[in-house]
Amino acid sequence: MQESFGKRIWRLIYPMLTYMAVLRFVEFMALSLISMTYMMNNKNFTVRISPEVQSELEKIYSEYINEINIAAFICVIPLLILFMYLDRKRMAQAGKSEAHEKTSLYKYIFVPVLGALCCVAWTFMIIMGGFKLNGMNNYPDVFFCGKTVIELIALGILSPAANELLLRGVLYNRLKENTSVMLSALMISFFSMFSAYSIPEAVYLFIMSLLSVYLYERYHSIIAPVLLNIGAAVIAVLEREEKVLSTLYSSWSTFLISTIGFVVLTILLLCLIEKLVLNKQEKDPFEIKIDIDMNIM
Repeated sequence: MQESFGKRIWRLIYPMLTYMAVLRFVEFMALSLISMTYMMNNKNFTVRISPEVQSELEKIYSEYINEINIAAFICVIPLLILFMYLDRKRMAQAGKSEAHEKTSLYKYIFVPVLGALCCVAWTFMIIMGGFKLNGMNNYPDVFFCGKTVIELIALGILSPAANELLLRGVLYNRLKENTSVMLSALMISFFSMFSAYSIPEAVYLFIMSLLSVYLYERYHSIIAPVLLNIGAAVIAVLEREEKVLSTLYSSWSTFLISTIGFVVLTILLLCLIEKLVLNKQEKDPFEIKIDIDMNIM
């Protein structure tokens, strides 16, 4: 029995609502804990919070923002995995599940490297185009006020993992149930742009989303897009905090050669992955057809 339009929309909405609700709940609990701790340590604290106290609380919160994010992502990731499990179980019961040959583990090694190359190549091209970025991926300064290792865990690992589980693991798969792979990829990629802080980053997120879908369909595993975005996020954090690519800015010629080199390496690695992973006996989900299924209603 085919689901109604309203039920399909709700199945796309409630994972996002759950995701945001968990993040906001953890944030609220952290703020409450910070306020209570501040109150116990300050005898002159009153119920009516003055602007000075509010500023102090916000400063304390910003110092622990990545630790709070770690706690939030640890809470939300199991829920997203549960959603994926229930979807697979439902598809299996409906006889719509597909069996795919598992990809060898060593072939995943190239994925985070590809993510890092994509991040660096795009950032360098944007800089060459005259745009000003606040670091790779344009992360706000508020996230870079603690220890690098905490930032790597929060921004480099858990954040991209949670985002991919939501976008590709849950929403993309649910869209794909009612429309084509290509249309689902475009829809989820346009949606991912709304979290951008600037136009260059929006374009970057769109491209990375399409690449994430591509790898997801090639590897038949959510691990591939997760590793791709972890690779991109880790190099972004390391460049912001440790300046690991600072030598490439020593001169304009070095920067130009480096940009071309990163673009070429990205293309070559993508071709290598295509050659290693694609099973030619399987149906190619990216094969362009005239009769694309547009039945999303």
